[in-house]
Amino acid sequence: MSRGYRKYCGVSSHCVCCGKLLTDIESINRGIGPECLGKGYEIPEFKKETIYELTRMAAKASEAGDIESVMTIIRTIHSEHDLPILAEKMLRRFRNAKKNAKIKIIDVGNGKLRISTPFKRSQKSDFLAAWRAIQGVQFSFGRRSWSVPIESRPAVWTLLQKFFPGAYGEGPKGLFRVPVPETLPK
Repeated sequence: MSRGYRKYCGVSSHCVCCGKLLTDIESINRGIGPECLGKGYEIPEFKKETIYELTRMAAKASEAGDIESVMTIIRTIHSEHDLPILAEKMLRRFRNAKKNAKIKIIDVGNGKLRISTPFKRSQKSDFLAAWRAIQGVQFSFGRRSWSVPIESRPAVWTLLQKFFPGAYGEGPKGLFRVPVPETLPK
């Protein structure tokens, strides 16, 4: 299991198949909820530990916004572990991620990123103020995008989390999903 997605070990707070909040400890450790577990497929007993580790890693990768890692894990579950129904169930949630990517980030070279997002009319003044607060930002009316120095990525990520939680995007490293703020029960 050294495919580079080891960084997503640990517990997950949302089901990898449906995205619902996980509330019981077993589901949290699996990364898949009881409603999605076992519907139309049977995981052999000798594979359960490995499959649950994969679903947990996929759920953590999803929460981190790393859709490419999720897709790699789904392919592993389908081909290496011969569980196409489980893989398809997970895939349904992410299949249209590229089509639904509303945020585009392009590395244009010279230490600059070009970022296009939907315009937040309902929060116009806050949205524009957040962009203008980013060091070195410029808006291109022709391209309808923002140009920012690469060093400003953390500020851009904060802006995306504030205005576009849960939105899909496409960047230099592939597809991603802006994380939704924690909604765990207190």
